[in-house]
Amino acid sequence: MVCVARLDARRISLRYASRAQRPLVQFIMGAVLLGMGFIPLQNLHGWVSHGGMIFYFALLLFGLPVVGAWLIFESFSRGYFLDIEQSSGSKKLLFHGKVGPEQIEEFLKAAENQMGYRIDRITPMG
Repeated sequence: MVCVARLDARRISLRYASRAQRPLVQFIMGAVLLGMGFIPLQNLHGWVSHGGMIFYFALLLFGLPVVGAWLIFESFSRGYFLDIEQSSGSKKLLFHGKVGPEQIEEFLKAAENQMGYRIDRITPMG
């Protein structure tokens, strides 16, 4: 549950765009982690072809490409969200899971009627 002070919300609008708070930063961090995950491949190749020691720290780095790929994928993920402009900045409130336009419209009407919010529908539904 998320609470937004009524006096603090200057504008609420429905949007359909990247779900990431900062998509470019998330993409860059994903690319860095993906690249760092390939560092232990050199160590693993040397261990397989020549024998010797394998460093456990290098084995831990094998998880980084998975996290990096997930961050990159999520930076391109698009969906519906409420953009709430406040005096302290803006927030994205994401609709989680598979939510259809009918369900979103029903939620928006309930929020407007019961709580007195005015929600701009910048993004066409459907």
